[in-house]
Amino acid sequence: MTGTEHHPQTRRVLVAEPLRLVREALIAAVDASPGLAAIDGSTADRATVASADAVIVAASLLRVGWHRLFAGGHWDDGPSPVVVVADHGPTTPSIDGQGVVVVSRHTPLGAIVDCLRRDDDARRAMPMWSETLAASAAGPALTARERQVLGLLASGLTPAEVAQGLSITTHTARDHIKAIRAKLERPTIMSAVLEAIRRGLLHMDAS
Repeated sequence: MTGTEHHPQTRRVLVAEPLRLVREALIAAVDASPGLAAIDGSTADRATVASADAVIVAASLLRVGWHRLFAGGHWDDGPSPVVVVADHGPTTPSIDGQGVVVVSRHTPLGAIVDCLRRDDDARRAMPMWSETLAASAAGPALTARERQVLGLLASGLTPAEVAQGLSITTHTARDHIKAIRAKLERPTIMSAVLEAIRRGLLHMDAS
């Protein structure tokens, strides 16, 4: 943990991010927020990691077992225990019923931290994030879960890795993918991702 002695009401947030500058920015943003204290996942020992109350994790790390840290979903004092930072995540934070949020790498740090704070303002903000997002003015809506699945697929995860990271079955993940393709009227995952980027549902890098 980066701070000093831990206060009982402080929420300890594990930051698991392989890019050093991004990790340091996230740690600084967490530590600057009242009631939160960051744990650096790159240096923390197993016992310290296990003591975390919430997690900010890069989508790429879902491939190597980080999902197991929060698969039990044992945090019950909200708002959100898990924020997944995806390269091409949804343009606005999207929370599911299990408290998993998926965001873009370009989501403002303040918005990411707001997903973790347990105060009343953060709680009031959560329903807005859980609402469905219209694919276009006249198009069908994608559910919060579908936006999560799409953002992780766009970041390079396979359907099996998406399922593992979101603690759902591969069959369920494929059902979501089928629904996404139908709603966006695209025959493949890649074409659905490109259509979502075109419609502004996912972040697209300037490069």
